[in-house]
Amino acid sequence: GSKDVMSVACIYDETLLPAAGQALTVWQKTSVEQEIQALDRRIAGLQAGLADLEARGVSTRKDVIDYRYVQKDFEQAYATRQDLTRRLEKFDRELGLVPAASASQSASDVVQEDNLQTPSEDGQV
Repeated sequence: GSKDVMSVACIYDETLLPAAGQALTVWQKTSVEQEIQALDRRIAGLQAGLADLEARGVSTRKDVIDYRYVQKDFEQAYATRQDLTRRLEKFDRELGLVPAASASQSASDVVQEDNLQTPSEDGQV
């Protein structure tokens, strides 16, 4: 390869950086909100799948395997949603939409836990 040294120069206006940073944070927040909406649809589908399997009765080996896969997918989706909710809260704090003092209670406010029930070990929701 070449042993030439390359330099890059850039001229910028520092007064524009805060606005650019805020625009980037708004874009990230919007992306996370869209991910949460898609994940909520997936969670609803997984809940419906669990309910369907429970209604039919988990009696065969195949049903047990299917149920465990759906249950594992549901648990992973639920955990991912909680992580995305924390990211969303971080962006809200960065944008000054949520005071830092109320951040600890906002996770339960954003995640509507009565709609997202985690199945227990025995498969009961």
